[in-house]
Amino acid sequence: MSGDTRLVLIVNHNPEIVLLLDQVVNDLGFESAVLANDSDWQTDGYPALLAYVNERAPQAVLFDLPPPYEEAAATLLRLIGESELAERQWVVLSTGGAALDVVARESGAATLAKPFDLDDLTVLLEQATSLDPVAGSGTDAAHAAG
Repeated sequence: MSGDTRLVLIVNHNPEIVLLLDQVVNDLGFESAVLANDSDWQTDGYPALLAYVNERAPQAVLFDLPPPYEEAAATLLRLIGESELAERQWVVLSTGGAALDVVARESGAATLAKPFDLDDLTVLLEQATSLDPVAGSGTDAAHAAG
């Protein structure tokens, strides 16, 4: 895995949100790439996400947890458990509060409840991207934004 240490992968289904997240990532001096996590992400998204992370090794993954939240959280936890994905720093966004808490507790990923302040997102991304990209999950940033 060669690793694009200046790359943040945005996984989201909403084009307007993707534009906003892309701007935040770019303002921090990182390149960004986007994968859609539409209703089929839990089946079709596995191969695409695993292949992308294996090929490009982004420093961080900015992931929007879609509904149904509990099912998506369980799927994401399995994904993060995969060796290629466990090596990335994760920042997980969601309106699914309880499911987001489970992701933070069980994976150590940094999490942020929507709606969120862009400054809070910036802090989490700065923390996630300042960590060693192969050191494991974003435990140090897990609860930085509350």
